[in-house]
Amino acid sequence: LEKNGGDGYLGFIAGGSVNEEHFVLGNQIDGEVLRVASGGKVGIGTTSPAVQLHLSSSTANNFRIERSGTTNAAVHFKNASEDWYAGVTSAENFSISRNADIASGTEFVIRGNTGRVGIGTSTPDGTLHSHTATAGSVVAHASADEIVAENDNDGGISILTPNNKIGGIFFGDPDDNNIGMIQYSHALNRFAFT
Repeated sequence: LEKNGGDGYLGFIAGGSVNEEHFVLGNQIDGEVLRVASGGKVGIGTTSPAVQLHLSSSTANNFRIERSGTTNAAVHFKNASEDWYAGVTSAENFSISRNADIASGTEFVIRGNTGRVGIGTSTPDGTLHSHTATAGSVVAHASADEIVAENDNDGGISILTPNNKIGGIFFGDPDDNNIGMIQYSHALNRFAFT
């Protein structure tokens, strides 16, 4: 094949086994660039695709899905019982959702303009917001919004350790990373505040 003075090739090559042939596409500069191996595996940048679609490159970004405009762009993952979608929403967030309209999904969202992560919400109040259900017309206080747990019923955070270990929350500063602590010793069945 020739285009604009450069040579390319398109054809079949024999594999190492009987009745094993591969369809290949290449050019003079890059060599082989695409291979459809016997068995239907497609390789781009590799001559031995290991899975149905195998991309290989020495560059950092070797796969891109792009949609013109500012509407949702997503990948669909599916098995016999589940459908999940992941991608960029029209609101410039990254979302993982069971909803094909990922902008409407709330399972997992990273807000593009703030970097905040929402689990169960597309509008996280803080750096990490776990939202089971709405607590009402309330938002996390700006002085304590790094981790937010929200529910419309009893709520809580669990710190789980073995019977002979200690669970705790540490408070630190640049001079001392554990200047204050709230700890619970399971072995002693006792709280300690320091």
